[in-house]
Amino acid sequence: MEAESQGGARAVSGVLAQLVAEGLLDAHELATATTWMDQQRTESPTPWYIKAFVGISAWLAAIFIIAFLGMVGLIDSGVSMVLLGIIFGVAALALKWMAMDSIFGGQLAFAVSLAGQGLLIAGASMLTENMTATALVALGLEALLFVAYPDTMHRLISVVAMAAALVVLLLEQELPDGIHVIIALFAVLAIYLWRNEVYLRSSRKLAAYWSAAAYGTLLV
Repeated sequence: MEAESQGGARAVSGVLAQLVAEGLLDAHELATATTWMDQQRTESPTPWYIKAFVGISAWLAAIFIIAFLGMVGLIDSGVSMVLLGIIFGVAALALKWMAMDSIFGGQLAFAVSLAGQGLLIAGASMLTENMTATALVALGLEALLFVAYPDTMHRLISVVAMAAALVVLLLEQELPDGIHVIIALFAVLAIYLWRNEVYLRSSRKLAAYWSAAAYGTLLV
């Protein structure tokens, strides 16, 4: 398999060199394509259905965690829910960054993060008793996690959650027609992301966010 991969890479490199020689590809485009190819060789992408099962299992684990905390009486108020949500969020981020290559550690961090998000948002709702404020909290939280939590599936969930929070905000402000604007904006963003896939994925700063943003905007 590795030999076939190396052979394919050499063949593509030969095609790129020929395109440069014929003037169909400039030096900048060649560098961008080469960088993207190097990233593809070093990455070990997980099939989408495996990621989907991981996401579902994380949601189930998060529900069990919250149910357990409720049974032992640790989430009996909005304040306790917010505090536990913050603690869980920090713990999940720390665990994920420390166990980047651990499948178990990654899944545990995923579940703890989702539980923390649920607790924090629910706690904010109980404290404010205001859906607009709760949606703003959710929007800010998911935007922060999209940047800070280094996992594609987690970031994809954050994109969908941000879209849901925006919809809630519009409905609370009695602006249901604004939902069409949100859908249009996400569609434009999706087109931009997919049309510029090679450039964005070859960027050191943006490559980590491309997959989640591109697939998340399609789901929305």
